[in-house]
Amino acid sequence: MRRPNAAIFLATTITTALLWPSQSQAQTKNERNAPQKTFGVGVMSALNRVTLENPNPNALLLIPIQVSDHFRIEPELGFTSFSTEIVNDETREGTESSNLALRGGLGLLYTQRVSRKTVLMGGARLGAISVKREGSFAGATNLGGGGGATGESQTFKTSQTTLYGTIVTGAEYFLSPSISLGGEFQLTFQRAGELETSGEGVQDNTTESSLSVTTNGLLTLRWYFL
Repeated sequence: MRRPNAAIFLATTITTALLWPSQSQAQTKNERNAPQKTFGVGVMSALNRVTLENPNPNALLLIPIQVSDHFRIEPELGFTSFSTEIVNDETREGTESSNLALRGGLGLLYTQRVSRKTVLMGGARLGAISVKREGSFAGATNLGGGGGATGESQTFKTSQTTLYGTIVTGAEYFLSPSISLGGEFQLTFQRAGELETSGEGVQDNTTESSLSVTTNGLLTLRWYFL
């Protein structure tokens, strides 16, 4: 009577050993294919300082839209406003200006969920940056400095539009089912358009476009609510 029991125990042990790897793999697969929220908002932040030479907004609003298991579109929008004052120490002449930069674009990203909390991504971001500048150039008195006036203040305006295309690679880690923290490495190609200048006492001038290549690292924070 003991032999059948031993045979049953042995058969059960072998069957469990054979099924355990497949169950583990199925569990991992289920974690990867777990339902995920497909719409949200987020922010992307870079550490670069906004300057006249680099007026690109360093904080962007993101709208992640997961249209399928492996494809995401992500509109991005940002703006920055800042003032500058440049004075020549020798002549006490200089310029002051207010500057506004607007950026709008679209991310096209391939995503791959490698675990329940981790998603890898790669793709491209395309868009444009519009920069407008208004200011004046004059002597030190007009700029609020010391010394006598060296000339009347004259105003000027400039405008320029830059097109960009960015190669993106990165990842996001889900701190909760709805909130993720991530990072991106970007290789960006920028085509700066013609710089148009006009103003009082300024001869209308247009400079030629130029091409530049930059790299950058950014942090992302996303909240998925749908």
